[in-house]
Amino acid sequence: MYFASVALLLFVLPAASVAVEAALYPHGLGLIFLIGKWLVFWAVGVRLFMAGTRQVIQPQFTAEKIFRVYDP
Repeated sequence: MYFASVALLLFVLPAASVAVEAALYPHGLGLIFLIGKWLVFWAVGVRLFMAGTRQVIQPQFTAEKIFRVYDP
């Protein structure tokens, strides 16, 4: 599951977004700017949002797995 989410957020979704925007706006931003824009959106923005949501829903994961605190 983790590998799939990393692959989607780092490769598949940014590439698809770049392809769609480049097709819709052929005279828009340059390719390097499109790649940067969508990579930051998916790999940073959405990934951090997902991590924050998981932290809110399941805070014991961070406490136990990362900080090794087992006291509730």
